[in-house]
Amino acid sequence: MRSSWTIFGKAVAIVLTALLPPGGFASAGPLWPTTQAQQAFERELRALLLEEPEIIGRILTQDPYADEKAADKAMLQAMSGALFDPTRAGWGPAGIPVMVMLRAPECVPCQEAEHGLQDLAKSRGVRIGILDVTQEPALAQSLGMDTVPSYVFPQMMVRGDVPVFVLEGYLDR
Repeated sequence: MRSSWTIFGKAVAIVLTALLPPGGFASAGPLWPTTQAQQAFERELRALLLEEPEIIGRILTQDPYADEKAADKAMLQAMSGALFDPTRAGWGPAGIPVMVMLRAPECVPCQEAEHGLQDLAKSRGVRIGILDVTQEPALAQSLGMDTVPSYVFPQMMVRGDVPVFVLEGYLDR
């Protein structure tokens, strides 16, 4: 029973958010003139959701970042030749990098991350490329990366420093 009320509560919150003006409750004035009106609305909404449960499924499975992810993937596809160039400096065997680290020479977290990436490249037998943002500023800027270290995979970008085990998990995807 609790889980159905949790789902119902989320659905109510989503519907209420959609009904409110951009300023939220403060600019809406009284949403219901009486408690009875509020209860009637809740009964109607509950009946609707019980009759058409797929509404909740659609609401709860929507990815709010879907458009950004699609734009990132399209950009990475367009830039893949420059990013994943087999001649790019890096660690591991020769070949196409499976990941590229954006770094700067004076960046201490970059230097610390490099040791783990070298070990990762060796243990996995993969190529990890390096993009020095001071030597290729236009390429780094076109990615929209504003912090180093950051990482680029063929299908996604990871902004900011993350532990090597997290990057390893992304390689397993």
